[in-house]
Amino acid sequence: MTVRNAGHGGWALRFHGFLQRNSPAIGCYLSVRKDYAREVRVFEGLKNLLDELPEFEAMEFWENATGLPRIGFHRGGSLAFLSQDEESKEFSQAVIWMREHLNRLVSTLHPRLQSMLADDR
Repeated sequence: MTVRNAGHGGWALRFHGFLQRNSPAIGCYLSVRKDYAREVRVFEGLKNLLDELPEFEAMEFWENATGLPRIGFHRGGSLAFLSQDEESKEFSQAVIWMREHLNRLVSTLHPRLQSMLADDR
């Protein structure tokens, strides 16, 4: 999901969710394109608030393998995603976890992003 009012048609800041059958990692996060200075400033501003505001509790900052920054939630674990004929219990629970955390991430960060983007014109 792109962030309204962000550069590159909203793609400079965007929300992602990931849940892959071949990987035990699941999560959701906000990412930023490093070639958009205003969006990088806004992202860094959010990162600085992670420890200060209770609504950011449990959100984490990390970088992916190529050094791109992320703010959000992720977890690992042993997930047996699909059996041959039906979804496994672990897969269903992982989907529920990701939906809840993605909703929390977007509902917490999106209003603040809109305010910060408007203030940094």
